Amino acid sequence: MTVTALSGLIDRSIDELPTPAVLIDMPTLRRNIVRMTDVARGFGVALRPHWKTSKCAEVGRMQLEAGAVGLTTATAGEVEALAEAGFEDVFWAYPPVGSHRIGVCSGPGTRSTVSSAASRLCRSVTRSGSVPTTPALTNMHSHVFAVEHGVVDDIWPLLGHHQKGTEMQQISALTAPQAAGTYSSGIVSGGFLFLAGQGPFNAEGALVGETFADQVRQTFSNLEAVAAAAGTSMSNTVRIGVYLNDLTDWAEFNEVSKEFLSTPYPARTSIQADLNGFLVEVDAIVAIAGGE
Repeated sequence: MTVTALSGLIDRSIDELPTPAVLIDMPTLRRNIVRMTDVARGFGVALRPHWKTSKCAEVGRMQLEAGAVGLTTATAGEVEALAEAGFEDVFWAYPPVGSHRIGVCSGPGTRSTVSSAASRLCRSVTRSGSVPTTPALTNMHSHVFAVEHGVVDDIWPLLGHHQKGTEMQQISALTAPQAAGTYSSGIVSGGFLFLAGQGPFNAEGALVGETFADQVRQTFSNLEAVAAAAGTSMSNTVRIGVYLNDLTDWAEFNEVSKEFLSTPYPARTSIQADLNGFLVEVDAIVAIAGGE
């Protein structure tokens, strides 16, 4: 994308304009820009117009002169065009997913010009004087730093937040049993972590727990380990599937599970199953903090 210099076309007749050309009623344009700024000021908010409404550098400058604090963009091309035109404060409203977009965001011509939604969130947290302590914010801060310094080229899959349709991210944990077949321990997609069934086994595959309660705790510990690897926690569980070797253990399961789940408790299905040597298995769907 390039920015066309319009100064050389001022005062020319319509017949002299290159085609296609957009003709603008300047008095109406200026009036609308002022009205937009006044409305934002009346609500006590800063105005950052989206550049796609004009894609014209001259209009962007008029908006800044009227009181806008900067401009908003949606695409890498818009970012490059505004940087080329000399704009110093550009907000990229979408996550810079992919090596090309990361390259635009961190390139020498745009690094000081553009900021993304993710990096602004992290900077607003760190500017407050407190270090992020929640897994989601800690992960976001470290991953944005990695992206901005070229360590990785795609931030949102690392955070478990996907903006690319049905894209999936595989999750596993070294402290939990590994998938032993054609399945994954966990899959992140659409802002949720889908956990495969876990049982009362340690990472080496040995059965843990002589009592039912101990087996439930080991099962949830495995689920928690995979959830933590995805930047979330079993406290964010929205649904669990429970498979019991003996349904008479249902009441005891309720009590032990409270150690790992929080209110409102997740939706649940409980099924009696022949578990071949152990007493309980649990699968789950867990929300990813910050996901949609």
